[in-house]
Amino acid sequence: AAWARFVPNGSGAPAFATTNARSELWNNGNNAAPVLARTGAGVYTLTYPGTVFDEIPANLPGATPAGFAVNLLAAWANLELGASTNYEVSAAVTAPNVITVKIFTVGSSTAHDPSDGTTVGVFSL
Repeated sequence: AAWARFVPNGSGAPAFATTNARSELWNNGNNAAPVLARTGAGVYTLTYPGTVFDEIPANLPGATPAGFAVNLLAAWANLELGASTNYEVSAAVTAPNVITVKIFTVGSSTAHDPSDGTTVGVFSL
């Protein structure tokens, strides 16, 4: 399981929220942080490492030196309270280690890049 919170920043680069930005079940200091990117109007991706490692040193019993493949199964997105405009947000797993988030203006199919301090939360299994 993993979750992240980000601020879209209009057509500029999105940023992780300044507090409680992210956490992953495998977040033990041995793995890279996810990469957050804007890939088009109203479209954002969270790309997690393809392989993650546990905290057991490679020379001890139970270690898995080759690591474990990340295989996300489902994702959900939510618009956090405090947004000045209502948007519709959705999330989908689009590759084993990638979540794609889409933001639309409420009641339309128009993709939107909020720049009003909106925070989007994403949760995945």
